[in-house]
Amino acid sequence: MAREDYKTEWVNGVLQQARQFGLIFVQLGATQAPLVSLVCEQEHCFSVEEYVSLRAGARGATPTFVLGLRPEKLGEDPKSPTLGLLRERVMDDMAAGGRVVLVSAAPRVAYPPVPGSSLLEDAKFVAGPLAPIPVDANAVPEAVLPVCRENESPLQEVLEASLRELGLEVCASLDHALFEAALDPADLFSTLTSREVEALRGASLVRTSTSGPEWTMPLRISELRDALSEVLSDQTETQEALGAVFASLWSIERSVRRALRIRAIELWGARWRRQVLAGDLKEKVEGRAKTSAYAVASSISQIRDPLEWLTMGELLETRARSQIGDLGLEEPLWKTLANEVLPVRNQISHMRLLRPTDLGTVLKWAKVVQVKLR
Repeated sequence: MAREDYKTEWVNGVLQQARQFGLIFVQLGATQAPLVSLVCEQEHCFSVEEYVSLRAGARGATPTFVLGLRPEKLGEDPKSPTLGLLRERVMDDMAAGGRVVLVSAAPRVAYPPVPGSSLLEDAKFVAGPLAPIPVDANAVPEAVLPVCRENESPLQEVLEASLRELGLEVCASLDHALFEAALDPADLFSTLTSREVEALRGASLVRTSTSGPEWTMPLRISELRDALSEVLSDQTETQEALGAVFASLWSIERSVRRALRIRAIELWGARWRRQVLAGDLKEKVEGRAKTSAYAVASSISQIRDPLEWLTMGELLETRARSQIGDLGLEEPLWKTLANEVLPVRNQISHMRLLRPTDLGTVLKWAKVVQVKLR
């Protein structure tokens, strides 16, 4: 296939799919810069701000391209239209027989959910094309990316820009997949959601085959790891879910601590502070408390609540003592709680990025311990 033919063929395919499905979501980011330029040459091409200000109705048989969608603009920037307003505008056009192609550098998963609006979910997803594989594909694997093939852009810069477009949540999931899961790169997709895999497809980092998703540049996984490290290390702003995750962890930990304290008092009465901790935990708690708040305490009995000086792991370890019992939560559930909650607690402790599933996990366990612990 000629150098330019694959791009023209792809655009023609998008136009055809728009006529067939009515609404298309195209993910075109840093790896697909040459395609963005080609899209801008289409007959009906507008920025999202221009589009919502247009008069509703079909513009002939040619689909309308809407560029400039960004998660941080839609619904957050007061000068930009909301996703709900965009949805209303698109629906009016489609009702009049129009066809709309939404173009975004960010994937669908990066956009916040909007109550009553399923505009992006209703759209047919289309990823940008990969450049024809050159003869020297093994020597230059990145030539499969249009921006590297045609603009000769440095791979590291392209990867970092692309990862930033994917959003923090996808990057956090990639962090787990590429660094923590200890899996072969070909097997990492099992740790990602279907929407996250779709995001990687849209970024031209993954393609689909008869056997499932596969990396477009398997010989450049090391470079992808390096780029991800740079992107994550640059992040200093808090994630949107952080407050809710911390609140749920606070509720879980304090609920367990309260139930354990009540049980310890039932078992040992006034001596509970000395009896509740086993092994070297007494010495650890005394040391922590004296260093931070109880400088003149001569024994653990003078510490108001020794349980407050335990880590979450130590708290669960203390709960597991045979004298304590299950506190109303069955033993298998205690094990599951530890396996699911402790990793999130550690993420927070080390100021690391949360994964998209973390909020749902801690919300679930906050409800469980609230209902079951006694």
